[in-house]
Amino acid sequence: MEAFVNNTSELAASVHAFMDSPEYWRDAIGSNPKYFVHLSHARGVAFGLSKFCAFRGISLEDYVVKHRHTKGGGWTQKHIAKIAGTDWEPLQEMPKQLQKDFRSWFASITEGRIGTEQIHLLTLKETTKERTKHNAKRRISPSDLAARLAAQNRIGAIGEEIALAHEKNRLKDLGANAQTMDVIQVSLLNVAAGFDIRSRFKKDLRHIEVKASTSIDGPLFISPNELSTLQNLGASAYLYMVHVTNVKKREGRVVKVIRDPFNRRKSKAWLAPCLFTGRPPDGDPQDAG
Repeated sequence: MEAFVNNTSELAASVHAFMDSPEYWRDAIGSNPKYFVHLSHARGVAFGLSKFCAFRGISLEDYVVKHRHTKGGGWTQKHIAKIAGTDWEPLQEMPKQLQKDFRSWFASITEGRIGTEQIHLLTLKETTKERTKHNAKRRISPSDLAARLAAQNRIGAIGEEIALAHEKNRLKDLGANAQTMDVIQVSLLNVAAGFDIRSRFKKDLRHIEVKASTSIDGPLFISPNELSTLQNLGASAYLYMVHVTNVKKREGRVVKVIRDPFNRRKSKAWLAPCLFTGRPPDGDPQDAG
């Protein structure tokens, strides 16, 4: 059962929880965000989506996966205004520097694809005590980590279901039937294959890697094995990007299909390394005790 913020300290904590998870910002705000809590503190400014900030004690990942559609924007806006004892104001009527700060932050998420004409802010000032409490060392229990990984795996599994159905429908449109189409969900047989689905119909052969997200244009993460495998497969390698629109109902659609996505001549322009591997140097034998 959802719990909601009851005071300004809890509201400030929700804003910080939003800011602490930039990897989920794009998923959370969607395509038409309008209301954000502005938290003013000694070190600068922070912003949080109102529909998330009304919740107490949840992560942004939990919001994206479980809670995003459980409460309407109207209710959360009224609840936050009541807690804060102030009202929402149009962004264009806020101080110029605040407008600049928000637009810069917002553009870093949306890449300029969403305007700010309908944005409203509610300003909340944070006390030193509240800020000190937030700065306490963050802890993630093994059970919390397991829950996060389970949620990510669930989205991935739903994405593969959607991509599999999409591929079968594509082949049907080309004239294939149950006897002539050959579509296998390889990931159920070998998780180390480097791709998820193999599809064959006549001369059309596809080795499909599926990347699923609750955002329509979220970033993708590719493992070294997937990258190497798909590069070697060349023209038969495909990337299917799936937008999971409803996790509970397991709904979504394939929004992008890319052939030979990791072509060695092209992929370096848009891929960026985010993990490193290596062998540590020999330690001092005396340190081993």
